[in-house]
Amino acid sequence: MSKKRLMILGAGINEMPAVIRAREKGIEVIVVDMNPKAPALQYADKAVMAKTKDTEEYVEIAKSEHIDGAMTVAAESLVRKVAAITNTLGLPGISEETAIIATDKSLMRKVFHEKGIPSPNFVSAEELDEAEEKVSSLKWPLVIKPVDQAGSRGVFKLEDKNDLRKYFAISKGKARCGRVVIDEFIEGIDSTVDAITVGGITHVLGISDKVKIHSPNIIAMDVAFPPAYSKEKVKEVEELIKKMLKAVGLNRGASHTEVFVTDEGPKVIEFAARSGGGLIPSDILPHLCGFNFIDTLISMALGEDVEIKPVKSQNGVDLRFFASPPGRLKKIRGVGEALKIKGVHKLDFSIKEGEEVKPLTETTDRIGYVITYGKTRQEAIAIADKVEGLVKFELYR
Repeated sequence: MSKKRLMILGAGINEMPAVIRAREKGIEVIVVDMNPKAPALQYADKAVMAKTKDTEEYVEIAKSEHIDGAMTVAAESLVRKVAAITNTLGLPGISEETAIIATDKSLMRKVFHEKGIPSPNFVSAEELDEAEEKVSSLKWPLVIKPVDQAGSRGVFKLEDKNDLRKYFAISKGKARCGRVVIDEFIEGIDSTVDAITVGGITHVLGISDKVKIHSPNIIAMDVAFPPAYSKEKVKEVEELIKKMLKAVGLNRGASHTEVFVTDEGPKVIEFAARSGGGLIPSDILPHLCGFNFIDTLISMALGEDVEIKPVKSQNGVDLRFFASPPGRLKKIRGVGEALKIKGVHKLDFSIKEGEEVKPLTETTDRIGYVITYGKTRQEAIAIADKVEGLVKFELYR
């Protein structure tokens, strides 16, 4: 019996666990990326270098490889390409229409409003003068972001029109299509919701609340599971997520949604038709839910039957990110001591001694993270606090 062939798009750190796990399961793995240095390529049965960003190239690669399934774990820019492949080849996946909605924040918000999904008022624009005219219909403060990006790239809070003039070109410059979306800023508890939809039924697996900073970009620095708010509010969030995913036509697969819990109830900011980043599928959801989420993603991509058991109670997880003032890194201190702390699941850094620490302008500028496990949210946060107190970044003067 020949091996099943799975094509994984993207070879970043979030895709690596899926590549390794699929091979452990006896699946032949073809990994496609444009970056020859992408870390997951070394674990593939076959690494394919895409020459362009054109969807047609990825579809042709898929055809030539005679694959049984295609997936990405958390690569936003590849969601449409996966959908194009699966729809063209008749493989399991979401519709191309849903993939487009999920990767165009302007269209997404339009669908939310048409379908009665609570979400912020918004406008979209390609030019500054257009934006200045349109924001007159909104209430300040505002948030500007590219319509087709993720990872806090080009996201700024705007207090007035001076901020709009200051950040418009920067935000637009991050957009692949040259458009931005501008939302009314919502006061509330910032949450992420990770879910899996199987056979049209959505199972909410993890809800967090976040601590963000304005640098002036809006960047999450701490993500704690489960959230601190009441069970009643959790239920409201879960019901809204299920309603929203039906509204956008997502009837299978992973989703990652940003929700603000306000005094008026939860409101959806945006959703992604993929798993969350930050090792959520490989390192966080399994501890929360008690099953291998990467296995589930692989099985669904190959059209295999999966069963999601109800999550009765959740452990605690904290994902804490590190940052440092800009400069050249001399030494990271306290790592050995931090690793000895019970409950530290993973501690890693994206920068090496001697390298330059960049100003914090997007999520990729965070220089490391720790994932801590606890029986409760409070225990996981307390462990992360200890680690943060020990780990110090020494810069050259």
